[in-house]
Amino acid sequence: MIHLLPNPDYLRWLLGAIACAKRSIVVVNYLATLEKGGKGPVGRIAAALAAACRRGVAVEVILEGSKFRENYAFYRFLKDAGADIWMDTSLTFIHTKAVLIDDRLLCVGSHNLSSSALTSHHEMSAAFRDSKAVRRFHLELDRMTEQKRRIDADSCREGTILPIAIISPPLCKGRVGRGRSFIPPLIRLKRSISPDSYLLYLLLCRLDEGRPRPIKIDAEDWVQELSLKPSTASAGVRIAAMLESMDQKLGVVTFDRRTGVVIRTPIPPLLCKEGKGEVDHDLPLPSSPYKGEVNESILLPASFWKYGWHRRLSVEAIHLYFAGEAERIESPFTPWWRLRRDEIAARYGFQKQLVNRAQMELKRAGLMEILFEAGMAPKGKFARYMNYFRENPFYDRTALEGEIRRLSRRYPATVFAAAGRLLAAVCEDSDLEKMTVLCESVSKRGLAAAKRVLTAIRRLSPNSTKRSFEYVKELLDGVLGEEG
Repeated sequence: MIHLLPNPDYLRWLLGAIACAKRSIVVVNYLATLEKGGKGPVGRIAAALAAACRRGVAVEVILEGSKFRENYAFYRFLKDAGADIWMDTSLTFIHTKAVLIDDRLLCVGSHNLSSSALTSHHEMSAAFRDSKAVRRFHLELDRMTEQKRRIDADSCREGTILPIAIISPPLCKGRVGRGRSFIPPLIRLKRSISPDSYLLYLLLCRLDEGRPRPIKIDAEDWVQELSLKPSTASAGVRIAAMLESMDQKLGVVTFDRRTGVVIRTPIPPLLCKEGKGEVDHDLPLPSSPYKGEVNESILLPASFWKYGWHRRLSVEAIHLYFAGEAERIESPFTPWWRLRRDEIAARYGFQKQLVNRAQMELKRAGLMEILFEAGMAPKGKFARYMNYFRENPFYDRTALEGEIRRLSRRYPATVFAAAGRLLAAVCEDSDLEKMTVLCESVSKRGLAAAKRVLTAIRRLSPNSTKRSFEYVKELLDGVLGEEG
């Protein structure tokens, strides 16, 4: 029998089903917004799931990773309660809304876990018992959660919470103490053209966990952590010189050389977007958005350090990555965002010619997706829409390189090299799946066809919308079709 569950029946049913669960509960949802203080219907669901954990029920919750800011409070609450909860980080959305109780009772429908969806919206879900449907649900769940086996969810979605004012000028309009304009510290560091100081500041953010406090310098460890180039100067002298420059020239830290203690300069609370009012540097930092109070912070992921991306990426690429994290917070296209190159340069302290280079570096590493918008020519004048950008989570590059090496052993060296050149031409040579597809296509078509396709791709403009993996594959398939 199928039970239809419109509002408000769904909430009553869900709380009752969770309370009656004996062995397992699986919840898959796009959105789970826990209100401040754990109040409201979502708070009741979170409390019921936590109670199930305490009585020994295996609770697994899967949420959409692109909404991690909205989902974080719910995630943190159930993580602390002992649930196996994580946020998907794949490039496709988990938009499913489903609950499975004891591998027997399945409920699917349209309900997000939000106050509005559970109370005022016209939503509909259906609960039923059907062993065949449950088996099919498990197959679909395995497909949806494949990303979990490749990327550790905790290291991708946990780390140091930083106020968005650390990088975002649009949210920092106005004046701070004595009428001075506020320039975000990461932009000051970026303009200083000192890559080592930029990384040292991020390291300080990690060490003080986003809340400025006195830190005793550990020069030897910091030099090793940042992989600074060898020098005749001692580690202590090098770190002290960097900190003094960051103190005296940039004002982003306060450094006492006598005691060897450094503290980041506190970032003022977010200034009003209209640019009104005065702000005192001594005021406390804004509260974490992940506790449901404000939504104006970015994350410095643990995976950024765990997988060594601070060593692999240029400062331009790192800066653009975090600028993108700030941009997408207020983007109407979130998790995508869009700005013209000149706007990115002016807003975030880039040299114009380095913006494209940073974009391509992130794209090549698989850390940024770019949707190139086609040009148009209204009334005889060339015009072009802005591109769309989306940041992907940091991942274990070493493990990926191992997978690519294993792939290389499946194909002749010439075939693998040709496929690699094709993928490098469109800046996607870190994509194992696409590399596999091209290896198969090149092995079928032959090296001569691959060379002709590569020549055609290289003739295209660097920003051509055709310069993509899809077009490469289309050309190869077209050649195959002609010969077939």
